[in-house]
Amino acid sequence: FFLQLNQQLYVDKLSEDLARSYSSKGIIVQCVQPGPVATNMSKIHRATWMAPTPEVFVSSALSTCGKATMTTGYGPHDILWGVSAGIYLVCPSALYWLVKRTSENIRTRALKKIAAGKI
Repeated sequence: FFLQLNQQLYVDKLSEDLARSYSSKGIIVQCVQPGPVATNMSKIHRATWMAPTPEVFVSSALSTCGKATMTTGYGPHDILWGVSAGIYLVCPSALYWLVKRTSENIRTRALKKIAAGKI
């Protein structure tokens, strides 16, 4: 979890610096931080309002191009981002616990599927 967080912070900062450096040359740099998308890789098989199809997500993300240096790319993901930011402001350790617990649950389910021969 913390490695992923550090990588994301690095990408955020790099994107911000590149955007600032190249904006005068008309080059747009945008960091997209998506939430869940219904794909085979994510194991989300049906699209929902929070986990759109790749086509819906890409269409939405492209509509934000040039409007911000950082975006989630999809309106409902903005809600997820906002709730996460609010939890972090109130109690950072609660957000760390929530993300860690969610990651552990996903891993546990995947290991059960592997053990059952479904993967």
